[in-house]
Amino acid sequence: MPTVVWGQLSQSASDGLTVEISFPTDESLVRGAVPLFGRAFGPEFRSYRVEYGEGREPARWHLLKHSTTMIVEDPFRAGKVKWDPNRGAEGNLATWQTGLKEYRYLLGSDLDLKGSYTLRLVVDGRDGRSVEDRVVVHVGRVVTGVSGGTVKSTDGKAEVVVAPGSIASSLGVFFLSPTTDVPPPEGLTAFSPVYELRPPGVQFASPARVRFFLSETQIPFEDGRLAIYSYDAVDRLWRRVPSRVAAKERTVEASVEAISQYVAYYGVFADHVPPAPPGSLAIIAPDRRVKVALAQDATALVLLERSRVMLEGNAEPLAEVRLSLGKADLVTAVADADGWFRSQALLVPDGENQLDLRVFDQAGNASAPVKLTFSLKRHPPQSLHSIRFVGPLAVSHGQDIMVCLEADASRAEEVDSILARAKSTETDPEGFDIELVETRKDSGVYVGLLRIAGESRPEDGILGCRKHREEIVAEAGIGSHLRVTRPYLDRKPPSAPVIVSFPLHSLRQWTFESETDCGPPEVSPIDGKTGAVVSVREGFYGRNLICATGKGKNHLGLRVNTGQYDPQQFPIVEFLYHMDPAVEIDLILALSPAWLGEMGIGFTDTKPYFPRLGRIHGVRRDDEWRLATVNLRTILRQAFAGRSFPQLSSLSFINLDGGRYMKRSTGYSGSRPVKWELDEVRIYRCLTEDQVSFAFWCTDSDDILGYSYVLERDRTTTAPAELVSSDSTERQAWREGSVRLSGCIREDMSERARALCDSAKATSPPPDARPGVVTFAELPDGRYYFHVRACDKAGNWGPANHHMCVIDRSPPIVHPPPTLEESVPWWTPIFFRTEDVSGIDPYTVRLEIDGQVYDAHDTALDFDPEKG
Repeated sequence: MPTVVWGQLSQSASDGLTVEISFPTDESLVRGAVPLFGRAFGPEFRSYRVEYGEGREPARWHLLKHSTTMIVEDPFRAGKVKWDPNRGAEGNLATWQTGLKEYRYLLGSDLDLKGSYTLRLVVDGRDGRSVEDRVVVHVGRVVTGVSGGTVKSTDGKAEVVVAPGSIASSLGVFFLSPTTDVPPPEGLTAFSPVYELRPPGVQFASPARVRFFLSETQIPFEDGRLAIYSYDAVDRLWRRVPSRVAAKERTVEASVEAISQYVAYYGVFADHVPPAPPGSLAIIAPDRRVKVALAQDATALVLLERSRVMLEGNAEPLAEVRLSLGKADLVTAVADADGWFRSQALLVPDGENQLDLRVFDQAGNASAPVKLTFSLKRHPPQSLHSIRFVGPLAVSHGQDIMVCLEADASRAEEVDSILARAKSTETDPEGFDIELVETRKDSGVYVGLLRIAGESRPEDGILGCRKHREEIVAEAGIGSHLRVTRPYLDRKPPSAPVIVSFPLHSLRQWTFESETDCGPPEVSPIDGKTGAVVSVREGFYGRNLICATGKGKNHLGLRVNTGQYDPQQFPIVEFLYHMDPAVEIDLILALSPAWLGEMGIGFTDTKPYFPRLGRIHGVRRDDEWRLATVNLRTILRQAFAGRSFPQLSSLSFINLDGGRYMKRSTGYSGSRPVKWELDEVRIYRCLTEDQVSFAFWCTDSDDILGYSYVLERDRTTTAPAELVSSDSTERQAWREGSVRLSGCIREDMSERARALCDSAKATSPPPDARPGVVTFAELPDGRYYFHVRACDKAGNWGPANHHMCVIDRSPPIVHPPPTLEESVPWWTPIFFRTEDVSGIDPYTVRLEIDGQVYDAHDTALDFDPEKG
């Protein structure tokens, strides 16, 4: 059985007799068959024995081995141990069987040890003396990378549940045990012991669940103060973890994304003690810093001349500080581990403002309020002369524009400020006040900066504009007698349209044209934060997904969350790939019901996952984009003949090798940076109708003016950037064999698009979308690509999206090989060619030679999908 260890070195020696345990090291985590390596020899050597006992100071010892043969050489220290990846190694001192029942392995074992144990090596001399060496080890529980597992504590009152696919290694040993190494937090009521979770530094791809089972009768399940806390060894404090409390089951549970780097301690506590008010407070304004004298029974007065301020001070560590006006919170700040906090900017209204300052701890307990009065008094100029904008003549999103007001200076000895009103005529006609600050003492020039975005955020000086050529306005003075405007230009193009075909041709088509730079949420890296760097970039066929190695991120796996579906309805999985020759990947199917597990289809991996259903034919790892197609209905029908047909819940591209430990590899084991690329992932079926409708839509801040589309058989082109309708001549040419038909949609077709989506139970366009619908009739058999892009009212053309459909109503044609006039060697390849619109499913091919029938499962028969 294998052994996984983690710990530190320990050894001992004595005059005349040498005794040393070199492996396992002190404080190691172990499980299964544990080899013991070391040395036992000396001039007075008589014999040695290896024993183990429960705990750090065992009351009883159990003999593992007794021998009269000296052990002089330590193969572990010499680096001569030959570790078998499946069986581990035999120790030169002894091998300790601790049991392994977490999953089935060989013949198993009746032993099932758990907890802390002491191993000792005793060397007896001929003169009656004895020397010994001891190490303390912890027998944990094994969690597999594929199936996950549950780690129960040594007292059975807590557990950690690790989800399948959550650890990057094929195996991991975990240990959960009560400890007194760390005291519980002061001021909190403990409802469990403190537990230590080992090993530290583990990052989970999917969050693990830490669960406590509580047996006490007086437990405050309902008041919201009960939770799991974790100990931060760096900051030396306890942090509250968001917890789920189940009163009926008497459990408290929390999700954990990682085990902390050095040590990890958890416990269940309740906090009913309110925190103290802030110990110190300072108000930070652009022109000054004011320290506030806080008192419970008095109101602190803060005099201001500028509206934009921040709070800074000290409170209970990790607590939240809130400044509120009545019941409305104006600004919040969270204290760090030392208790220091600093808030975001707050805009204080002119005049006197009565405010409350409170501290809320991690459990939600609130301190007594501290009363504050913010008194903002300006010294505006007596007369205003002019107002103007400084910046671009036409402003777009992300650009800044400065408001400049010229007036008489109010005070020669101080820098003053004045308010102006900023607004947009359509998006935010009410607007907000912007503070203009004098450039220097007695200058009479007041300036303030505006940033243009889609939504207004007054506290950040951001004005919302969305409508093309609406006006940006700044006003000042009584009755707003000073006014300046500047046009807003929409330079942001619409997004790539969403496309749905009718009859419903595909379950999903991921073209990555309309996605963010991180890709769609359904396609994610395996192993989470330790997984590969996934991005979407512009490529040869438009935007495509890139999965690359990076620092500490070398797992090239991807998971495609399809949702549960019937592969008999949408049987074909197809995608474009661009593969580095060094990358090895399988295609893994997650079957439903869940007990069916995962089954693999060989892709580029040389050691395909077992159980293997088949392989993708014609795979090439070169510097070219290649097309991969597999018909899951045919493969699963053969695998589940005579049984219920399974459903699918997800597809994964992962290097998952077969074997007893279900070993997971990274997909690449070298040191140079590598990547593989993915595009146009489709799950679809072939159509037998000659008429296809496409509904499409996208959103834009300035409304959609129209769509340009083209239907053709080339995936690489795009719709033209013009709104020109097709005429009857072009449609006639299509019917006579042309391979391209273009056009445009200007009208709003919301009702028709939603009716089509409702009839097919497909996703409907959102309320703010302006859909289009186009129908093509009398289409001959073939593979078609529908390209469409949108133009907004500002004239911006967005990127194109494309949707593929296949019409296939004819059986395939097989061209047999030519007749050979003479005999050839047995290794001579024989080629035969096929023709079909949708391509040949290699798992339907049957080739009979001299009574021997070959199919796609035989290595003797190979299929090249690109050549047919």
